[in-house]
This record gives sequence, C-alpha cells and structure tokens, in this order.
Amino acid sequence: MISRYIFEVYGVLREQMEEGEEGTLSQQSILDQLFHSETLEQMRELLLQYGGNVRDLIRLKNDSATIGMIQQVQKTIRERYSENLTINELAAQVYLTPTYLCLLFRQVTGTTINRYLTNVRMEKAKELLMDLSNKLYDVSYAVGYMNPSYFSRQFKKYVGCLPSEYRNRRMSRE
Repeated sequence: MISRYIFEVYGVLREQMEEGEEGTLSQQSILDQLFHSETLEQMRELLLQYGGNVRDLIRLKNDSATIGMIQQVQKTIRERYSENLTINELAAQVYLTPTYLCLLFRQVTGTTINRYLTNVRMEKAKELLMDLSNKLYDVSYAVGYMNPSYFSRQFKKYVGCLPSEYRNRRMSRE
C-alpha cells in the first residue's frame, strides 16, 4: 500500500517536473529510506516529509507558471495600452477566467489590472506631453482615451494636475 502511494505520487511529480529535476524525491531513495526505517513512526514521518516536499514542488511550479502568466498580461498591456483592452481578452490570452486572472494579478503585483493599465497609459502620456508638437487630444488618443476630457480628469487624478498644467510646469523647468 505504501509503495503504491509512493509510485502514484512520483508519477504525478514526473509529469510536473522538468527533465533532471527529480533530485531527492526519487522513488528508489524514498523506498530505501522506508525499508531502513526502524519504526512505524519513522515511516510516518518520512511519508509526511515526502508529501510536504511534493506539495512544495507543485506549489513552486504553479507559482512560477502564475508569475509567467501575469508577466505575459503585463507585457500585453505595455504593448497594447492604446487599444481598448478588456479583462476578458487578457484572460482569454492566458486561458483563465476573468475573475481568476484579476485575483492572481492582484496577488502577484499588488495592484489591479485596470490600475496597472492606467499607470502604463499615464506614464506614456507624460512622455508624450513633453513633445510640444503633440496636441493634448492627440496624446489622449495615443494612450487609449477616446474622450479627451475624460483623459484630462484621469490624468489629474493620477498626476495631480491637468495635462496642460503638467506640460507647462515641465517645460518651464527646462
């Protein structure tokens, strides 16, 4: 019964692990340690340790996969901030439900997807405002806001001043 448990868990592990990653979780080493255990308590402790190692390995694999998905979403936002991106579209890209993507994104980054998108847009808007040839409404469109007055309100909320004030302050410093 115990050896079957080890073989089953080991099979799951092999599916989760990359080539050469087995390390200290090999079937043979666990069976050898079980065979050399002197008491049932030692066997129990060994199996608990083995199960904990398996759990930690799977969690680590899942965490790295999650971080990879979130980084992919962030990259998409940085590349396509000027488009009308939706959470549904971003979630479909990484094969998650929108709700679950929002939860994971916040856990990994500490912010929401919408706030991250707004940050990317506003930082780009600040860059674009430094070029006097860019009209304020062109900056608005360039960063994904089709309504310039809404853009101005969002910019003021994010930066603390209107886009025109920001431009004037920055230009007067140079």
